[in-house]
Amino acid sequence: MEERRKRKRSHTSDYLMVFDRDTGAHIGGLANLSEHGVMLVTLEPISVGTDIRCRVELSQPIMDHNEVAFDAECRWCRKNIKRGRWESGYVLKNLSQANKELLSYLILRFLLGEWETPGPIEMDGLKREERRMVQRYVAREHLPVREQRSSRHIGGLANLSMGGAMLTTLEPIDKGTVLKCRVELPKMIFGRDYLLFEAECVWCKKNDAKGWYESGYKLKNVSELDSVIIMHLMIHYLEAQPNDERVSIAQ
Repeated sequence: MEERRKRKRSHTSDYLMVFDRDTGAHIGGLANLSEHGVMLVTLEPISVGTDIRCRVELSQPIMDHNEVAFDAECRWCRKNIKRGRWESGYVLKNLSQANKELLSYLILRFLLGEWETPGPIEMDGLKREERRMVQRYVAREHLPVREQRSSRHIGGLANLSMGGAMLTTLEPIDKGTVLKCRVELPKMIFGRDYLLFEAECVWCKKNDAKGWYESGYKLKNVSELDSVIIMHLMIHYLEAQPNDERVSIAQ
């Protein structure tokens, strides 16, 4: 029981509508969720042990899907007197790989408090000072970066944001160079053990203390899936840089 309580759940700001996949009847609203379970709000109580074949309607598409489907078994139900509704918790069952990935995307969107699928930030439209304030996340461990086609080792990923990255390399990178990067991930994320993006070098300088080169890049042509992988990395595997340590990609 204690372990279950520690599982992080993401709360929705507006409840998503939940329907019975077999009958089409409206069940209630999706209040919060994790990779293992959900909480629903309903007007009537749900008996413990009840199996429900749920279909959740998305307010905006995720990867061209308008709904997420899963089976759920009710584990508890209680009346919220203050709000005049019933709340019930469920363990997920028979979740297909496709719906498992959709649920993971949904959790990420709730964590970030947004529905728009995050794409690369349009850096050309930002002022110089605004570019410096783009939140960057530092890699906790070495993440190798290779060329997409040849697998030639380029260097390591030092930090990352939705719009840019900083790499460390043994050789300097000319400003304006566009690299097609393949970053090795610390573990499988959404069926991938790598992250793909194109990166245009906007500055490069030598770190004399460490004997390597550091270079900043503007990300280009990032797919929706890779954007979500970047989000996942930021939340689970990277650490936000303090304001005074942010490195601009627009030097």
